[in-house]
Formats: sequence, structure tokens, C-alpha cells
Amino acid sequence: MRYLITLLLTVLLVGCGTSGAERSIGGWTWIDPVDGSRGTGKAVTEGKFSSAKASCDLESRQVSIPGADCSMQPGPDCTALTGFNLEWCQVQQPTEHCDYGPVRDAKEAKRQAFDNCMNLSGWARN
Repeated sequence: MRYLITLLLTVLLVGCGTSGAERSIGGWTWIDPVDGSRGTGKAVTEGKFSSAKASCDLESRQVSIPGADCSMQPGPDCTALTGFNLEWCQVQQPTEHCDYGPVRDAKEAKRQAFDNCMNLSGWARN
């Protein structure tokens, strides 16, 4: 009886695994909703997935990532200072301030281009 229970648990656990039509990229699982339910062979599904991923990688690379928009802020104005305050002020260096907003926006656009391409290829993000 114990062997029967062990066998049933093993079959249940193996049966609940990831289907052959699911693939993971970057922490997300992509599912082929059409072939996933029909039990398409693993090699066929792997080939379809690899082809779609390669095509979508090329598509997403068309979105260029700009550099950060940086500018130098001048050092402080030390003309009215004397003594220690003047010396302290004079050692202050100009600082660089950067706006990374355009970089974040471009990376999001690149991710969306990849996702849209995968969806058009028949793959859905799970």
C-alpha cells in the first residue's frame, strides 16, 4: 500500500511540472497557448520558441538606449567669504548632475517591443 501511495504522489508531482510549451526568460515564463494544450513535441516547441526569441531580440535591439543627460553644475561662489569659509569653499568641486529618465524610458520601450513581438509570434507572458 505504501508503494502505491508513493507511486501516485510521484505521478502527481511529475504531472504538475512545467509543460513542454513553456519557456523562461528573465524571470518570466512564456507559454505557447496554441500548442501548449495539444502536447506538441518538446523539440518542435523549443525550435519555435528559439526562433521567436531570436527574431524578437533583433526587433527589440532596434530601440536605441541613449546616454544619460548629464551637465556640470558650477562650484559655489566664494567671493563674499573669508578665512576658513573661503578655504573650504575653494576646495569644493563642480558637481555632475545626470537625468536618467530617458534611459529608463528607452529600456522600457525595448522591453515592450520584445513583449509585443513575442505576443505577435503566438507566445504569451505568464
